[in-house]
Formats: sequence, C-alpha cells, structure tokens
Amino acid sequence: MIGGDKDVFETSRKYLEPICEHIFYIGESGTGHTLKLLHNIICHVTTLATAEAGHMAESAGIPLKTMIDVFNVSNARSYASEFRFPKHIISETWDGRSRIFNLHKDIGMGEKLAKSLKTDSRYTSATLDILDKAISIGMQDDDYTLLYRDFDKIRKANSNK
Repeated sequence: MIGGDKDVFETSRKYLEPICEHIFYIGESGTGHTLKLLHNIICHVTTLATAEAGHMAESAGIPLKTMIDVFNVSNARSYASEFRFPKHIISETWDGRSRIFNLHKDIGMGEKLAKSLKTDSRYTSATLDILDKAISIGMQDDDYTLLYRDFDKIRKANSNK
C-alpha cells in the first residue's frame, strides 16, 4: 500500500516487485498509511468479535474449535478464524507475535482518524474500550492472543477512558 507521487511509484516498482507479492498504489502521500490503518482496524475488530462469539459459544456448551471449524466453511470465516484462532488460541500457544500495546496504538490511531474525518467509529471505539481495559490490568506487553484467554477478566475491568 503506497501513497505518494505516482511517477516515483512507477519508477520504484521494479525494486519492490522482488520483495512484494502484491503492490498497490493508493493515491497521494499518506493514503497508503491510512489504508494500512483501516486494514488493522478490520483485523483487530474481527479478532475481538470472534473472541466474544467464542466465549458465547463456550457458555452455550459449544467448543471453541467447533465454532471455528463451522465459521471456516461459512460466511463468518476470516483471517482470525482461519489462522489466528487455530494456530495461536485453540492450540493455547498464545504466540501471535504482537503485543496488546500495538493493537491499542493502531485502534487509537483509527479512532482519531475517524474523528478527523467526522465518520462513525462505534466498532473501533468498542474495540478500543476492550484494549483500554486490558491495559488497565497490566496486559500492555502481553501477546494479543491472550485477549481470548483473559476475555472475561478484561471485560470486567475498569478502564481509564
């Protein structure tokens, strides 16, 4: 996702192609960063929505793995359900390789972007609230996959927001 002068982009493309499978020219300077931020919002909101559904499923007596298996052959599939949950959460390895602080940073930037654009950000804000609560109980340096394991504890925490 690249923003900036289109002629410079086209000249530089040959250097990027050997290291990038997909290259997208987005528009003027800053638009590549903006689209990456929007991408991260979708990833993080989807992960937390899947975590919420997983806890509801388990409360209803449905194993998390069963829910994920069904989602992955239906319209609810996502990168979170196809990769993150099986590899890092169901396996209980808790090693998604990103800190909760990083998700909080991205979602916080997304909320600021929405305010500057005067657009609705209710899902972004709800996700930020959950991340604020996780940080309020000292999880900022924990792997973000632990958000699933500690979901109930996080939801009950008081945030500083």
